[in-house]
Amino acid sequence: MAAVLRLRGPSSLVVGALVAACSWARFDDVSADSPVLLLEKPDSVGSGFGSSVAVAVADGNYRLFVGAAPGHTGGAEFELGGGQGASKDAARGGHCDVGCTLAKTAAAMPKATLDGKPRTLCFAEGWDGTGIQVQCEAGEAAFLSRLDGPSGLVITEPGKQLSIVAERPKRSAPGQAVAPLSPVVAAGATSLESGPGAAWFYEAGTQQPVELVPATAGPTFGASLAIFEAKGKRFIAVGEPGASRVHVFDDTGALAHCLSSPTPGFGRTLTSGPVTTDDSSDELVVATDAAVHVIAGAAFEGAASPGCKAVTPIVELECRTTADLDGCGGAEFGAALAVADLDQNGDGEVLVGAPHMDVREESGAGAVFVFDVSKEHPDWVLETRFISSAESGDRLGSAIGVVPQDDRDIFVAGAPGGGKAAVFYCSKLLASSKRGARCD
Repeated sequence: MAAVLRLRGPSSLVVGALVAACSWARFDDVSADSPVLLLEKPDSVGSGFGSSVAVAVADGNYRLFVGAAPGHTGGAEFELGGGQGASKDAARGGHCDVGCTLAKTAAAMPKATLDGKPRTLCFAEGWDGTGIQVQCEAGEAAFLSRLDGPSGLVITEPGKQLSIVAERPKRSAPGQAVAPLSPVVAAGATSLESGPGAAWFYEAGTQQPVELVPATAGPTFGASLAIFEAKGKRFIAVGEPGASRVHVFDDTGALAHCLSSPTPGFGRTLTSGPVTTDDSSDELVVATDAAVHVIAGAAFEGAASPGCKAVTPIVELECRTTADLDGCGGAEFGAALAVADLDQNGDGEVLVGAPHMDVREESGAGAVFVFDVSKEHPDWVLETRFISSAESGDRLGSAIGVVPQDDRDIFVAGAPGGGKAAVFYCSKLLASSKRGARCD
């Protein structure tokens, strides 16, 4: 069952050896316990299902939100569970269907205090004209609330302009369950009629925004966001890809650092997580127009330095072609990013979406690249993941979400061109004792 993926180019022998593994992708639509679970789009959700994904874990519930096309209405929740027995059918629909239009990204709030009351399993998903709409589980009915927008902010096209992210829950140690979290939430809006883009955040348990003001900003400020920790301090990164800059603010909202790059599109997409085990800091992961930079948390230590300066990444990750994948030039490598510890060994793998990658001659079917970023060979591809039933225009990898299960992380990828979302359970990193029925 082994299948060596023959990569083209100067690194073919090296990278091909790494990604050689059981070809789970051949069977993801065949068996009952398939390694890839395709979720069913509810009839109530319109086109573009899979455009956004977000995961909330609280009180033993593993809830996944999957949104329709940005700027439209409609989203659904799925119960994934802490093992491998998830249902492909939605547990709840009706998201963002009353006076709300979906943002480019959604954010999970496992715990929240809204309108003075504690809530669980909440998702900040869209714009209702004056703020960010939040839907939570509240008994048998959905609960709607709002995170107020900054005073005077007018967003005319939320699907193109608005992005929302939330602080990610963490494990106290590898293999431990994630702690329930009332997260900090951040948002950004680009190309505003009133001037340059804007960004703001909400402290845990609050619904009032704190604005994030850079030294200088253009229309693409707010295009991407990430919340991360460095040596015990929380930071909020805001991308401005039009100027190839990333502005980094501390947890008071003050500008602390500014990163710049000669590479076009630096800051196009952001994420963060513990990619290495070298220190107690998260790494910041930054997409450019053609590659992905992994930046050490140590870059944000010490006194504030708001002047923009270049920083050398730990590694630069690049698109690769394989026997199954082609078309790196137009793949949109880095359109979505995530960090997941797929084997729970303490360091995370970097997941990179390439939604316009060609898969087995299906144009623009899309794929997700998995990089281990080990010390010896940090830029080697561990594996590539795609759907065996991939069709042209699916665009898998447009959105990626991480599900922190009991003993591992798994991930979800959206394919909005085909109205699909897929849960990927297996990794070659998993020990045989952890694999389970889906991965054997």
